[in-house]
Amino acid sequence: MNRPALPVLTLLKGVLVFLGIGALAGGLVLIIAPDGAIIHMPTSLLARTPFTNFLIPGLILFSVNGLFPLFNAYALHKQPSWPALNPLGAPFGEHWSFVTTGAQGIALVIWISVELLTIGSHWLMVFYGVVGLLIIALTLSPAVRGALKTPRLSTRAVAG
Repeated sequence: MNRPALPVLTLLKGVLVFLGIGALAGGLVLIIAPDGAIIHMPTSLLARTPFTNFLIPGLILFSVNGLFPLFNAYALHKQPSWPALNPLGAPFGEHWSFVTTGAQGIALVIWISVELLTIGSHWLMVFYGVVGLLIIALTLSPAVRGALKTPRLSTRAVAG
């Protein structure tokens, strides 16, 4: 691992853990009380969505923005070689966590964009939109990409 990359990679892992823990808590609250009562969020906010309560949004929040970023933080930290995921990074010459972490940032920006379009603006949504953009920017940074560099795999190695 490239020494200068450590602070940027550490920051990215910290942002992912921050996002994951917050989303696990928020998602769990919505799963436990789909009527939004625990956090005083009325279901009327869902009027412009296909949902009648917060159960499905809570499940999505819990998994996509809760579990997935924690998985990505682990993957960035340990950089495990997993045959099923290794091909994801091969076209870029980077560990597969480069792709999954970038996808995490994109997923968060899409999540927040949909919330802004359907529910309306709130400072917390803007904050998490910036977090999503930060994840994308850090993932694409030369320091992180350098830390995730792997030898390019041949097409045959990726397919086989």
